[in-house]
Amino acid sequence: MKKRTENIILNVIGIFLVAAPVMRLFFLQGYETFAQFFWLCNHIPILIGIAILLRSPFWLTAELSLLFAGMLLWVLDFIFYFSSGIVLFDSAVYIFSASGTMFFYLSAITHLLTLPLAILAVFLLRKPEPNAWKGSLLHAVILMPIIAYIGESYNINFLLKPGVSFIPDFALY
Repeated sequence: MKKRTENIILNVIGIFLVAAPVMRLFFLQGYETFAQFFWLCNHIPILIGIAILLRSPFWLTAELSLLFAGMLLWVLDFIFYFSSGIVLFDSAVYIFSASGTMFFYLSAITHLLTLPLAILAVFLLRKPEPNAWKGSLLHAVILMPIIAYIGESYNINFLLKPGVSFIPDFALY
């Protein structure tokens, strides 16, 4: 019975992590371009959801580790700004200009729930992969030329310029 319950929970998490970002990208279409898909927070939850549905601890761990730091900073910034009105890292303030829209709600839910749900899935799968860094590296290597091609105007994943106020912007950033 316990294994069946864990499988149901994993399936629900996986479906949510695929469906919520896809719906978010659908609503994002009216605001931005397809380039927005390449933000880690826009496509990694989908990949994490697929990894969970396929019961792949390697890809779950790889994608979670690639997303973790940036998403954690975004979530902390969002919660701090939402609760106090004070900008902490200047990474989540943009979302409040869309306050009250479906984009706002889907973005907030997706950002706030991805990390805890993915971490729960790692524990439920009971197999964190120590070599998953190789998958993270492969994902990053594939993504870098795409981001460079898209260009500086979108600054996807802050590859070309810093995205938070506490990192200085200099020529070789």
